[in-house]
Amino acid sequence: MKEPEGEAVVFYDEFDPMEFRPIHGTKWFKKKKPNRLRTTYNRHFGTGQLLAFYNVHADCLEGMARKRKTARDIPPAYKRLRSCYPPHTRIFVIMDNLSVHKHKDIAGFMEDNNMEAV
Repeated sequence: MKEPEGEAVVFYDEFDPMEFRPIHGTKWFKKKKPNRLRTTYNRHFGTGQLLAFYNVHADCLEGMARKRKTARDIPPAYKRLRSCYPPHTRIFVIMDNLSVHKHKDIAGFMEDNNMEAV
C-alpha cells in the first residue's frame, strides 16, 4: 500500500490503564500447591494513559503518556502529531471512538491545522 502524495494516514488510539502486574507462566510439571498470585496490586502512583498515533505507511508509532485522558490532555498529543509532518501535509486521523473526540477544542485544532478526523 502506497502513501498518498502530500497526505498521511494515521491511526489514533488510547491505551489505558498501563500497569505492570504479574502473569502466570506455564510449566511442564504439576505443582502440588501452586503459589498464590494476586489479581491486582497496590497502585501507589496510579496508572497511566498512552495517547498514541501510528502511521501505517511509515511504520512509525508516536505517542505520549499522560496521567489522565481528559479534554485538556488530548490536544497536546495532536500538537505533537502535527509537529511530525510539514504544515502542507494533510493528515487523516482514523479513530475507533470518533464520537468521543468531537470536542470543540480538538475539532477546531484539526480544522486549523490541515487535519481531518475519519
